[in-house]
Amino acid sequence: MATTTHTISSQLEVAPAPEPDPEAQEQLQLLEAFLATLPHFFKGCRALFHPVDDPRDAQRIYYPLEALLFTGVLMFLCRLGARRQINHLLRGNGPSAAKFQALFDVSSCPHGDTLNVTFKRVTPEQLQTVVTGTVRTLLRSKILYGYRLLGRYFVIAIDGSGRLTFPERHCEHCLTQTHHGHTTYYHPVLEAKLVLPTG
Repeated sequence: MATTTHTISSQLEVAPAPEPDPEAQEQLQLLEAFLATLPHFFKGCRALFHPVDDPRDAQRIYYPLEALLFTGVLMFLCRLGARRQINHLLRGNGPSAAKFQALFDVSSCPHGDTLNVTFKRVTPEQLQTVVTGTVRTLLRSKILYGYRLLGRYFVIAIDGSGRLTFPERHCEHCLTQTHHGHTTYYHPVLEAKLVLPTG
């Protein structure tokens, strides 16, 4: 009897929980911080993205524009690197789907291709208005004051890079680079980043 009890109890032992994925934990923390920041400083997604006009036919869309723009920001915050990562990490993910349902009344996070098709038609100047307005709001709210050098100066690093690349010509202003017979089309990007004490 004792042997039987020992055998049954050893079979019922629960396997140790897998180690939490640090990248997934970081993404969850970023999402939670972003969701807390949006209503507090920017009055929510709709207000933040209101300068951007939706170029789509309202009768034929499923995802509201703010859901797509929100996903695009998440992509950069979580350093996903490619639209396909949205599908791997955010689509079909229970907590993510619940957040999108609560925020935008849709069943899940949009597909990366949906972002691509829509963003090709959005006016870049309107998106830049959102970016500039976001930084202005953070400065006015003194959120970034703790990162000033000597309590007075913001340290900004400005760098030019060729981040935007395309397999085929994107527009008449594309620059080209050819290696081993393969041509890449790209746009130079000038970025300004706030440098924190942590680097």
